[in-house]
Amino acid sequence: MKKRNYYQLNEDEEIIGSSDVASLVFDRGGFLLTNQRVIKVIRTPLGGGSKVHSFNLENLDSVQTAALKKVFLIIFAFVSLLFVEINEVGLYFGIGFFIFFWILYFLTRRKVIKLSSGNSIMWLNVSAMAHENIQKMVFKIEQAKQTRLESMQESKSSPVIETKQRLRELQILLDEGLINDEEYQSKRQQILDQM
Repeated sequence: MKKRNYYQLNEDEEIIGSSDVASLVFDRGGFLLTNQRVIKVIRTPLGGGSKVHSFNLENLDSVQTAALKKVFLIIFAFVSLLFVEINEVGLYFGIGFFIFFWILYFLTRRKVIKLSSGNSIMWLNVSAMAHENIQKMVFKIEQAKQTRLESMQESKSSPVIETKQRLRELQILLDEGLINDEEYQSKRQQILDQM
């Protein structure tokens, strides 16, 4: 393992991107993208510790940019408007109050990345990033997932390809008379047993 302070990376795991400098992610929370998974760290208040969650990239169903909005502000503003006195001063006060909460609503919405994996959802808070950086991070996650799937496919298929190649070479030796049929059958069985 590479690090043991807050998280552990596998031997062949490399960091691709993060919401912040990797060391700061674990000081104040955030997320890391590696070539194998997305690691999210939630820091508990008052420095009591941290919780680490991760999704393996090959299990991701979807990655999308979303905006989380604080709808309760609008509901509160609407309810407040209903309770304002119906006279000229109260009406202006109520409308001003309502507009104020609408502005607050849009100022407090957060841009996030939503990762779905089966029935699980992970929200990555990227509100501090510019919009283009959010899109870059979404692209990086999707690209990392595709690369991960391709490398896993290659690792699964490479023993089969290697076995086929060895059997072809063995057949050539037999066809050229360099080994007899008994040696061919023996070596062929050895190769198949190693699969």
